[in-house]
Amino acid sequence: MTRYAGMLGLHFIQPLFCVSVFCLLYVSTFGLILPSFLLTGIISICYWVIRNAGTRKRIDTQGKYILITGCDTGFGNSLARLLDSKGLKVFATCLSEQSEGAKLLRENGSKQMRVLQLDVSSDASVDACLDKIKPICLDGLWTLVNNAGIMGKGDVEIQSMDTYKRIAEVNLFGVVRMCKAFLPLVRQCKGRVINVTSVRGLQAFCADSGYVMSKFALEGFTDCLRLEMRRFGVKVIHVEPGMFGLNTGIFNDENVERYKDLNKKLIDNVGDEIRAAYGQEYLDTYMRLPKMRPGSSDKDLKAVLDAFEDAILSHRPDSRYLVDGKRFDGDCMMARLRNILPVFIMDPLYFYLRPLPKEAFYSCTTSGQRRN
Repeated sequence: MTRYAGMLGLHFIQPLFCVSVFCLLYVSTFGLILPSFLLTGIISICYWVIRNAGTRKRIDTQGKYILITGCDTGFGNSLARLLDSKGLKVFATCLSEQSEGAKLLRENGSKQMRVLQLDVSSDASVDACLDKIKPICLDGLWTLVNNAGIMGKGDVEIQSMDTYKRIAEVNLFGVVRMCKAFLPLVRQCKGRVINVTSVRGLQAFCADSGYVMSKFALEGFTDCLRLEMRRFGVKVIHVEPGMFGLNTGIFNDENVERYKDLNKKLIDNVGDEIRAAYGQEYLDTYMRLPKMRPGSSDKDLKAVLDAFEDAILSHRPDSRYLVDGKRFDGDCMMARLRNILPVFIMDPLYFYLRPLPKEAFYSCTTSGQRRN
């Protein structure tokens, strides 16, 4: 499509877009359905061509500073290395400076990459990070990437309140804390804020309410911030990854063992009534955790890294990037259909794509028998 745009020239596409919009307004007053559909199609194609032509233009990376949270593993680690290779000056923040990801960044990064310790759930840690960065970014911070996040599986009746609070403290309030601290630097150069939400900020999932509610809230916060920052020339962007989990460090051996320990404590603390209602067999499924795919690499994350790159370097970035994790990403498909299809269709579709473990049905059956 862009090849034809180059042949015709934007000087033709842009007037066609304006004329089509005027014609659509005119024919719609007469209730002409077919011409309205045709004109809507022309407008959509023209807009896509104009928009795509704008995204091909890249900003000059010279002297641009980028701060990324959550660089110990996954998206943050891969993005820090990608941007460093493109000549940007990266502040890669890690929860632990001794983590394997932090060591990898120090070993493989250029001299201009700085690896810093940061706990986004701590006011003191965020302030200390700002004190280190502020004297360096004399012309401002081009992009703040709020990527740090944690998970915590568990049905509502089973999950602990402490876990709910901990997830919100990192995934939601950690982002708020970072924005409040670093927005003055971003405003200084009319830069960008990129908040990494998730497809789970658009679509609910069973046994994941703590994570889902934090991401839904972050979606709303990001929209509010985008509207507020518009008058300052600051772009605020959502990046919503789909099914990438098995290709990131979130399910590496170390994290899997940590999640198992947390889930074991969760199961051990379940009350007798809940244990009887859900069944021990279902509770035991919490210990079945996937593991990171062997040989996973940056190539597996290319789609989401391309979205980050466009959001950071494009002259006209999108305000939202919903990124499919594979050729058919059922989670992203449901997110796109959520506001179109009614609940009585969406719920069966969800359980078709993500069926509950068989133990869940067994526990419901036996619980019902005991009540009888």
